[in-house]
Amino acid sequence: IRQDMIEEFISISKASLTRCALLSFPDQTASNLKKLIKIFMNNNFSPLMTSFIKVCSNYISQNQDDDHNIPKFLKIIMLINSNILSLEDVYISTLKEILRPYSDAHSLYLRQKDELIENLEKETVIGLQACIDCAKNHSLKILSTQQKKSDFVIPEDSRPFITEACKQFCHFLKKMLNGISDYINGDNKVSFLTV
Repeated sequence: IRQDMIEEFISISKASLTRCALLSFPDQTASNLKKLIKIFMNNNFSPLMTSFIKVCSNYISQNQDDDHNIPKFLKIIMLINSNILSLEDVYISTLKEILRPYSDAHSLYLRQKDELIENLEKETVIGLQACIDCAKNHSLKILSTQQKKSDFVIPEDSRPFITEACKQFCHFLKKMLNGISDYINGDNKVSFLTV
């Protein structure tokens, strides 16, 4: 999915709702706006966004050995979040004034937007859990294939050493932290990393 496609979709929807409010007969404006909102939010935008996260989530779950998918998923979530922010900007800057005189259409839009955000949050949590499971599986794989009994024996000279399992795990962890830091910040980053 291309980022510019979603932005164009939001822009076209804004233009359509604006034109509808201007060109509809007064007694049909509210009804026409409600139809357009359902077409935009219910039939297109919401299913597109939620199915996109769902597909990515399923892909991660089915490809648990590929830890490269974790930062990619986080990038997708960041892009979808920016789309929701764009949708909110369009509402605040334009649609709020257009929809306000038509309370049914206005409340339908707000309800559809809230449902979209709620569905996206649910799917995102599922996807993040898939990412956590993927990271856990990769860590366990490193430990099961690289860790040796001799790693637990204190050397005679009692000097500390770094095992191969430790090196690989630290490399994996550093790679994940860098990938995660590129796309998550603040409380979301802390929450994700402490799970």
